[in-house]
Amino acid sequence: MNNKGTLVLDIDGTLELYTDYESKIAQYTRIRNMFKRTALLELIVMYMELFVYMEVRRPFFLVISVLLFLMFLVLFRAALTMDERMQVMKAKAGNEDVDLRLKERTERARKVLMVGIMISCLGLLDIFPETVSCFLMGAGFGIELVSLFIFVWRKKHQGMVQ
Repeated sequence: MNNKGTLVLDIDGTLELYTDYESKIAQYTRIRNMFKRTALLELIVMYMELFVYMEVRRPFFLVISVLLFLMFLVLFRAALTMDERMQVMKAKAGNEDVDLRLKERTERARKVLMVGIMISCLGLLDIFPETVSCFLMGAGFGIELVSLFIFVWRKKHQGMVQ
């Protein structure tokens, strides 16, 4: 092991690329950011495919949109897994309570869900022009879906932290 603790070959033959918490957190941050960017790209392309489907009404574009959405969910789930691992490592590195840190993040997801609901409700009020109302409803619904997914994910894994 060198001073940074970055390359260790165990006697059993297992290779651990990063051994200290700071290096692991940095690596998981890079991986998580890659998953997030790719998931966002998939979501943008999915919306473009949905727009094409709305214009030409061919089922092929709807199927592609569903597949892109499924790919988004897989990538987003991977980003959540990396984020959860990072939070556990940050808590362990700072000698904090891991469960408390994850519980705070779950509460943040709940608050974002409420913001999404409020944005959707603003769109439903019909006090804005139709295009703005549709945008608000769509944006609010998207925020609701993502935050609900995060909330359920974190609630499900809250007691399973190592």
